[in-house]
Amino acid sequence: MINIHKLHSSQTPLDNRYLLKERIGGGGFSDVWLALDLRSQVDVVLKIYASGQELDDEGIRMFRKEFAIVCNLNHTNILKPFTFDIFNGSPYIVLPYCEKGSASRYVGRITEEQLWDFAGQVAAGLAHLHKHNIIHQDIKPANVLINKDDQFMITDFGISTGLRNTIRKTNFKENNDGSGTTAYMSYECLGPEQSNVIARDIWAFGATLYELATGNVPFGELGGVTQNASGGSIPKIKSKEFSNDIKNLIYKCLALKTWNRPSAEEIVKIVNDHGKIPPKPIRWKKFAAISSVALACAIVAFLIILPHPTPKHVIINPNDKIALAQIDSAITIVSSEMKKNNVEKRDVEKLSEAAKIYNDAIALNVTDTILNLGKSKWIASQTAIDDTYKYLSDMSIGYNNIEAYEAGKTYGERCKVLENYVSDSIKVVMSNKETSTVKKDRTFSKKTNSKPLHEAPVKTELSQSGNLTLTQDEIDSFKK
Repeated sequence: MINIHKLHSSQTPLDNRYLLKERIGGGGFSDVWLALDLRSQVDVVLKIYASGQELDDEGIRMFRKEFAIVCNLNHTNILKPFTFDIFNGSPYIVLPYCEKGSASRYVGRITEEQLWDFAGQVAAGLAHLHKHNIIHQDIKPANVLINKDDQFMITDFGISTGLRNTIRKTNFKENNDGSGTTAYMSYECLGPEQSNVIARDIWAFGATLYELATGNVPFGELGGVTQNASGGSIPKIKSKEFSNDIKNLIYKCLALKTWNRPSAEEIVKIVNDHGKIPPKPIRWKKFAAISSVALACAIVAFLIILPHPTPKHVIINPNDKIALAQIDSAITIVSSEMKKNNVEKRDVEKLSEAAKIYNDAIALNVTDTILNLGKSKWIASQTAIDDTYKYLSDMSIGYNNIEAYEAGKTYGERCKVLENYVSDSIKVVMSNKETSTVKKDRTFSKKTNSKPLHEAPVKTELSQSGNLTLTQDEIDSFKK
């Protein structure tokens, strides 16, 4: 159990690392605090679960299992936690701090272009969650944050109903099962035969779009219960500022029956087909009232200075697109080599070429989001390069240990091609392995007093120390 307010008032760091600055939110079973990470001296957000009670071993096991999955998700529209841990029986996660706040700031004050932009980004994030069988369970404007690059990031996800019920508090302000906010919950979540399905996220997404456009949730505080009572009808969006296309998308998401709602992937396609989404997010600006006189003057000045209207430009970093294209190209090269199940047959020249392309890409001046995305996409390719290097190095050491120096030299030369592109940890491991073996003269020459090669051991496996032994046929081939 954690006494959060005592930690805050006494300026005692939580878990000896996080200095609580102020409470910025909370729900049915968690407290959200802005904190200073004393190690990195960076502001972060702590979401502390079950601070009023201590989880049992089963609850802690469930938390670690579920958040291990969440922390491995990588998507530009998902706010990925830095880490998670348990302190005094209470789980907590550490999240990036988004100074620009949440999408709640745009409720009732959003243009159609901005609403299409929001819909495309959030639907893309939801599609990624659903692909990994994760149901968010609480989509709403407050749970969509805005990062420094003006991208929308889904947060507060990844907790199953079972874990929510395990760690919820007895006093709460939201619905009675601690798994969502009622105004954004569809009827299948609240009716007599409650079910937790992916389609509930789509309904909540529709309610969020509706609220952003009109300033109000579609069915009041009782959400899907009210909709069911009205026979499934949906209040029409009367504003003429929004086209029928965006209205119809919202109505589809709010369908009473789950099977009538589109999937997140289908929503992304609808948005892209509409053609309202630019390559990168729109730079959202503060809304300000402009007098009719000032507006007229601005229009006249524009027409005088620029007689030929130019299209609106979205502020983007051109290097982002270039970097991602280069990284995808590098991954394609590595993937082609990975299809060769026999590591022996992998082309080290192609692998090194791919690694160089990747290094050049991440050296470009790109946004942090794109940099992190590129690094996450490269992980599997880096592992393939590391494994290839380790195999070649093991073979080189093994052949040299049995004085088959020409073969050892061949593997060593192939190994050297990848040397500048392997992970530092692999370099250390292989360096330690090589120095632990007996150093021998690597000049391939016959010694009259040496032990005949044909008396070498006759096994074909690498030992744990990296020594290689050969069959008699293999030895005879080297003698030739």
